[in-house]
Amino acid sequence: VGGFFKQQLIDMMELINSTNPHWIRCVKPHPAKKPLMVHGITCMQQLESSVLNVRMKNVGFPIRISYSDFAKRYAPVAGTPPPLDDIPAMKEWSRKVCDKVGIEAKKAQCGTTKMFLKTESNQALEAARDEAQKFHRVKDVGFPILPASLPLQGAPVKTLEEKYRDALSEIAELKAVVVDLQLQLHRQKGV
Repeated sequence: VGGFFKQQLIDMMELINSTNPHWIRCVKPHPAKKPLMVHGITCMQQLESSVLNVRMKNVGFPIRISYSDFAKRYAPVAGTPPPLDDIPAMKEWSRKVCDKVGIEAKKAQCGTTKMFLKTESNQALEAARDEAQKFHRVKDVGFPILPASLPLQGAPVKTLEEKYRDALSEIAELKAVVVDLQLQLHRQKGV
């Protein structure tokens, strides 16, 4: 039951991370809030205002992350961050993380205390973080056939999963060979 629930959560998070956020704004038809009444001028003002807000959000950087949160979240991608009180080094490290993932400077900006990201930049960082975490989990288990470092840009997650499956199948084949050798030794001793 726990494994089934965990798989559902993983599937749900993959679905959420693969989508783009959209906002829904309700338009109040009139100030009196009574049924079957519409005040056209009020509705148009609300619609114009919401369209302007969406345009401003798209032009700007909708995701804003403090350097401390950025360092905690994306340390698996580029290694240990500098001390949080060293802002210039923190900016440089954050830019290094973005460069490693392949994010252009115009899609991720370093502010005084925060990183400003476009939506697609945030999605690329999250994908790189997920990939780095998967690599570190498998590396911690101790499968030596995996390379010491995997390129984050352009390396699909399938590649890592395939190497993991290949390692497991090689281990199974080696176990079968060992069992066969043990059977042969047992037969020779019995003869």
